[in-house]
Amino acid sequence: MEKKLKVRATLLTKEYSLAQTRGDKLKAIFAAFKYEVPTFWALKGISFDVYSGETIGIIGVNGSGKSTLSNIISGITPQTSGQLDINGEVSIISIGSGLNDNLTGRENIRMKSLMMGEKNKQIDEKMDEIIEFSEIGVFIDQPVKTYSSGMRSKLGFSIAVHQDPDILVIDEALSVGDSTFYNKGLKKMLSFKEQGKTIFFVAQNPHQMRQICDKVIWMHYGEARAFGEKDEVLDQYVAFVDDYNKKSEEDKKLYQEEEKEKQRTYSLEQLQKEKLNESREKGAKRKDRNRIINSTTKNKIGDKMSIPMKFFTLFLLMFTMYLSVSYVKGVSVTLAILHPIKTIARLKAPTPAPLPPQANGAKQSNVPTKTTTSKTSSTKGKTSSKNTTKSSSKKSTSSTTSTTAPLKTQDYIVEQPDTLETLAAAYHITTAQLQEMNPTVDFVNLYIGQLIKVPLLEENTTANGATTNYIVQEGDSRSAIAERYGMTLEELEQLNPELNGVMLEPGQVLKIRGNN
Repeated sequence: MEKKLKVRATLLTKEYSLAQTRGDKLKAIFAAFKYEVPTFWALKGISFDVYSGETIGIIGVNGSGKSTLSNIISGITPQTSGQLDINGEVSIISIGSGLNDNLTGRENIRMKSLMMGEKNKQIDEKMDEIIEFSEIGVFIDQPVKTYSSGMRSKLGFSIAVHQDPDILVIDEALSVGDSTFYNKGLKKMLSFKEQGKTIFFVAQNPHQMRQICDKVIWMHYGEARAFGEKDEVLDQYVAFVDDYNKKSEEDKKLYQEEEKEKQRTYSLEQLQKEKLNESREKGAKRKDRNRIINSTTKNKIGDKMSIPMKFFTLFLLMFTMYLSVSYVKGVSVTLAILHPIKTIARLKAPTPAPLPPQANGAKQSNVPTKTTTSKTSSTKGKTSSKNTTKSSSKKSTSSTTSTTAPLKTQDYIVEQPDTLETLAAAYHITTAQLQEMNPTVDFVNLYIGQLIKVPLLEENTTANGATTNYIVQEGDSRSAIAERYGMTLEELEQLNPELNGVMLEPGQVLKIRGNN
């Protein structure tokens, strides 16, 4: 039976940022110059081919890149550069991978099975089989957060092997289980192997590798130190471990620091130069060299943002802040988007300060007030009448200044640019007075067509006749206002000399001809 290529990795790399704070992370995202947050290369140009029916072991010391490689193969983590071709569905098994701590074991079985595309009927049919294989027992209906690491591993392994995947990635999932479950899992893996499925087995135990694997990848501080037949590679790995264990603690620490420093100072330019030199020595064609260049160029998905994307992201952040401030100030989102210049001018305008009591009295001089007047009888003496009149006059003056009737109101329909501040200014009252007239109205969320109470504007008499106030609305023009109220444009400008050379603004107060 001819074996099919299932996984091909070409010069895979993975770069991680060493940012420690949120500020450092933002610098890493928006960095446009040479100074950037330090990085760490977990993978440095990994290449291999794996065929159907093969079981590949991935071994190495802690921090060598085993889990990073398995996560890239399973699609959890994107590579920084390089190409990865996979033919088939991949399922990963790691200690508790993808399990929801707040759900029970049974609920996790259903959730993960649904995520794999199975129907509820299919899940119900094999639910008991999964539970039995996991050996969880009565704890299957308890939250996963109460499970031990071994129980979590058993449950995750049992769910994954019952999904019938094409490619199975096992990341140290059997390392925490007991020997009984390990043998059961090993038997299940061997049955997958007989079916022609591909298995990646991540572990640190060479003995386990020899039992099941065909080939082994020896990962060493981000590099594939060796890839080949299991016995040959495992013998090399065991010899390295023996030599390493003979070192003193100081020498071990020094060795680790040297290897990690290489990972910090690594670069794609270094990898590209190395591979191009190798291709020239082998007499490779230009097509092969171009393939190397493409494989050693950062993928867009794994790279930092480009400069245009950085500016676009910054614009979105500023625009969001602009809309938020506009909303808080009582400006509708529609107005903020359609008329940004007017909105910004409104945001910059200071909030009108409350008028002092005497100013309120002056502004509201036409408002009716309750007064007390004394009536004098014509039949009484002149002296008595004069004294009574003087006394009444004093009482009347005192009463007039101390008792003021509430402002008369009229209905007003909210237009597009209206806010609490503009309406209060247009009707010559404070924002507090306008809110007092409308105790149930939320002025932060005014909407077009809303009915509110405003002061009743009294007619004023000028040399040109009776006039009244008019609030400019969106779309108004001078000629339209003059025509609407039976005036000429010259008469409108004569009543409003401040209009000379000034454009109309929504919310502006004009004097117009009133009824005689």
